[in-house]
Amino acid sequence: HEIDQQQRESLASNLLRRTLGILKSSSCVDDILLVSRDARVRSIAKMEDLLFLQEQGIDLNQALEQATRWSIDQRYSSILILPLDIPFLTKEDIRSTIKMASGKAEVIVIAPDHEMKGTNALLVKPPGILQYQFGWESFYRHWQQTLDRHIENKIYCSTEISFDLDSPAQYRSMVQGNLPEFDLCQKP
Repeated sequence: HEIDQQQRESLASNLLRRTLGILKSSSCVDDILLVSRDARVRSIAKMEDLLFLQEQGIDLNQALEQATRWSIDQRYSSILILPLDIPFLTKEDIRSTIKMASGKAEVIVIAPDHEMKGTNALLVKPPGILQYQFGWESFYRHWQQTLDRHIENKIYCSTEISFDLDSPAQYRSMVQGNLPEFDLCQKP
């Protein structure tokens, strides 16, 4: 079941609004920064009274570096990077990820996808201590950096946060409500 461009845009808009609602209802996120080139995202940020940064980079990792520089300039103590392709994300996922970094001066919390290959959420405290490696096998590359740089690391796992929409098969699973069980690592 392939989706056309209009359906894809509608899905992206719905996922954005859902993710924003979850972040707001988690009651543990101070500010939300949207980084995009899309004027529609800018409009949503304005309507929702969110922070917005006009994306300058040519890829996701450069956009995240731009957002990190901004967050350092604004003196944020940590950042949570959350893509929008996680349809079953819960506010408990947000709370648990943030709680894992609580009381730590320097830590990375990584939420992998269900194959333990991709990165579905990344908490960086303080901002700027990690070079972003989103893309193929990003979980391993982010994890390896924490080891190489002697940064404390934690893994947050849940079935909900581990499910992302990277393929038509995953889209079909989402539509059918079939969530793969995720038991490779223990919940905190």
